[in-house]
Formats: sequence, structure tokens, C-alpha cells
Amino acid sequence: MARNKLLNAPPVAVDVFCGAAGLSLGLKESGISIAAGIDLDPACRFPFEENIGAPCQPFSGYTTKRRAIDDRWQLLLEFLRLARGVRPEIVTLENVPRLTHLPLWSSFVHGLEATGYHVAWGVLDASSYGVPQARRRLVLLASLMGPIGLPPPVAAKPTVRSVLAGLPKIEAGTSCAADPLHACRALTPVNLRRIRASRPAGTWRELLIGKPYFEPF
Repeated sequence: MARNKLLNAPPVAVDVFCGAAGLSLGLKESGISIAAGIDLDPACRFPFEENIGAPCQPFSGYTTKRRAIDDRWQLLLEFLRLARGVRPEIVTLENVPRLTHLPLWSSFVHGLEATGYHVAWGVLDASSYGVPQARRRLVLLASLMGPIGLPPPVAAKPTVRSVLAGLPKIEAGTSCAADPLHACRALTPVNLRRIRASRPAGTWRELLIGKPYFEPF
């Protein structure tokens, strides 16, 4: 009976390398309780606690010193050590795609599998999952409860226009009263003229190399 109660308990997550709590917020909105967040940057504490409510504990100060790239990748093995010690039912990891080219990645995946995890990983594009941005990230899911797979892409990729089309127009240097995240930086007259001179599918180079998209500022 005790085991049934445990299996029926709501899932709880600890976010390691939590940053500003983007993953934690998504987990929270899907019904998962966030017990804590861990990150080396003290600046992460406010957004994490403001949006999640759980404590965000920075690492000890030695991790804030600049270290070699290879040395920092060793944190992946610390992540593996935590997974082996705690044995959470589900493990998820997100990182840069180039990590897969390092021997350390194979050691990490094999370490999870040797611990009993079913592992699925791949390089996913955020634009295939409802984000209006071409952003490729390495994503891993591992489960002690059986085979697991990565989520399939959504049917249609959103565009920046489709996401922003409903927002009200605002002047440079102001923000929307109803949505403070909808804001525009103050722009100089020169930059305003540069924006007006741009065209769809154009680039910044057109503002520099000549007519008709260039005017002397």
C-alpha cells in the first residue's frame, strides 16, 4: 500500500543548472512540483523564486572562477553522479549540440544505461516545437520506468509574425501597459531611419552598400 501511495504521488523535480527557470516554469505549468533549483549564478535566484516559489541555491564560489572548456564539461559527470545517487524516475538534459562530439557524451549516456535508464536523445530545433526561432539544442530523456522517446515535432512551425501580430503598436522607448514584456528600446533618429530603409528578407548589409536602401546619415 505504501508503494501504491508513492506511485500515485504527484511528480516532483529538482532543476540542476536551472538558470532563470525556463525549464522549471514549463514543468510547473504541466503540473510538476519543483522542489529546488541549483545554479552557480546568484542572479538566477530572483527569477527562479519569483516564478517558481522554490529556493534557488547557488553552487559554492569556486565554480564561478574561469576554467578551461574541457574542465567545465566535467560537470556532465557530476550530473551523472547525481542521477546514479538519487535515481529519479525521469532525467532530462538540454545542452549545446557540439557536446555530442565529445567522448564524454558517450560516457555519460552509457553511464545512465548502466544504471538502468532507458535513454533517448537527439538534436532538436525549437522552431519545430512552437518557438518562432531557429534554435538547435541537444535534448536527452532517460527513464527508469521503461522505454522513452523524444516528443514529435508540432504540425506547423510558427513565424515571428504569427506570434507578434496581435500585439499593439508601441513607440520606441515605451512598453505596453498590459504586457510589460512587450517593450521597445529607445532608438535614435538614425536607427529609426535605418529600420524604415530595411525590407523583408533583407540584411543589414543593404544599409551600408548603396541604393535604394541606403541614405547618408
